Amino acid sequence: MKFRAFIDGAARGALGRVAPPENRGCAVCVVLASEGYPRAVVLGRPIAGLDAAAGDPDVVVFHAGTRRQTDGSFATAGGRVLGITARGDSVAAARERAYRAVDQITFEGRQFRRDIAARAQVSRSPQGREAAAQRGEAE
Repeated sequence: MKFRAFIDGAARGALGRVAPPENRGCAVCVVLASEGYPRAVVLGRPIAGLDAAAGDPDVVVFHAGTRRQTDGSFATAGGRVLGITARGDSVAAARERAYRAVDQITFEGRQFRRDIAARAQVSRSPQGREAAAQRGEAE
């Protein structure tokens, strides 16, 4: 997937060798937080399901408050643990895909909001942007 190659290039300081992907459609990101966030965060909880969630080519799992264990697995290491970002042709499709991935990732005390992008009324798909432009609405 071009997006993953682009992010990898950015992380390695090699953006000059990777063309940015064309961004069509919409993206939704749901943050998974540790128990106790934002106050007394519980750390060290094993995280399961990362491979399953990342199996969808339109899902990217961004690590924030994680730590790789000696056996290669991951555990919580901060308040905002993961950002689950999914793309779709519409906000509704991206949202559904993001929450499907969220449901595959588990750790004790996991918390997240179920209302992310729920109020989005206008499709951000190419067709939705074209319709908005025809109505004279700015993005």
